[in-house]
Amino acid sequence: MAKCINCGSSQWNLVERNGALETWRCEACNKQETVHVFDPSSEPTLPSDLPPVFVIAVRLTAKLSDQQIIEIKEIFPNLKAISTSALSRKALDHSSFDVGRFTDEEIQRFEPTLRRLGVLIERIPVEITNSP
Repeated sequence: MAKCINCGSSQWNLVERNGALETWRCEACNKQETVHVFDPSSEPTLPSDLPPVFVIAVRLTAKLSDQQIIEIKEIFPNLKAISTSALSRKALDHSSFDVGRFTDEEIQRFEPTLRRLGVLIERIPVEITNSP
């Protein structure tokens, strides 16, 4: 497991395993995270012709209006839980943050809108393997 987003600890305990879902608890703060675990021995082999997948990190380059933030949240649904003021602070900090995983086709669809809004993106390739 990665570091806890709540306290930064790297110490986790497995709490529950339900098929491909595992729930882990942070030893330091008791925050629980549920993750999907790909197990090639129990799951089918992935097709070889899957489109490449990228983690997208965005950097907001200017102060954004509320309407611009609404447009960005429409593109990246996982940002809906982040407040407008928090996204505005990220714009002022010029910090990059992860907004999810997307295929190249998806990125090409929303990239023009992001350019218009002054949002820079970084594509980080995700390796998907069929190794046993």
